[in-house]
Amino acid sequence: ERALRVDRSRIAAVAQGLLERNFPPSLHDSVLATVGLDLDDISSTLPEQVRETTVRRRARDPEFRRLILRIYEERCAFCGYGGRLDGESVGVEAAHIRWHAAEGPDEEGNGIAACALHHTALDRGALSFSEEHRILVSESFTSSDAAADATLRLSQAALRKPISDHRAPSRMHIAWHRREVFREPARA
Repeated sequence: ERALRVDRSRIAAVAQGLLERNFPPSLHDSVLATVGLDLDDISSTLPEQVRETTVRRRARDPEFRRLILRIYEERCAFCGYGGRLDGESVGVEAAHIRWHAAEGPDEEGNGIAACALHHTALDRGALSFSEEHRILVSESFTSSDAAADATLRLSQAALRKPISDHRAPSRMHIAWHRREVFREPARA
C-alpha cells in the first residue's frame, strides 16, 4: 500500500494488468468507474517512458473477428441487427463466449456475433444461452426503455444460427459462460 501511495505509476500498471488479465475490454470502463479510478488522470501525471510501458498479454488473432462475423453473416446472433455503412459492418462485434482474459481461445467454437448492446450484456452476465442455443436473459436484468424491453423479449428465443451447424458455439465454452458469468436464474 505504501509503494502505491509513493509511486502512482504502480497504480496504473497494477490496474491495467488486473483489467487485462481478468475482464474483457467491454467491461474495463465499468470496472474502473465502479472503483473510482481514472487511469487517464493517473497516466497524465506519469513520465512518458512509464506511460509507454504496456502490460504483457496474450495476443489476439486478428482473423477471429473476420471469421465470426462471416459465419454469422455480419448479424447479431441475439437480435439479428446487421447495420452497415459504406459496405462495412457497424456495431456488430465478435464476442468471446469464454472471455479472452480467461484464456478463451480465438476460435469459432468460442465466438458469436453480437451487436454492441448484446455483446456488453453477454459480458456482464445479463445474457447467455443454453446448449440448445436458446437465449437466456437473467432475472436480474430489468428494463426502463424500448431497447431494454426488446432484450427482455429475447428470453427463450432461438439464437441466430451460424452458416453451418458445425460452426456453432462449443458446449464447453457455453458451460464456462453460464458458470462464471451469467447471473442465474434465467427468466422463464
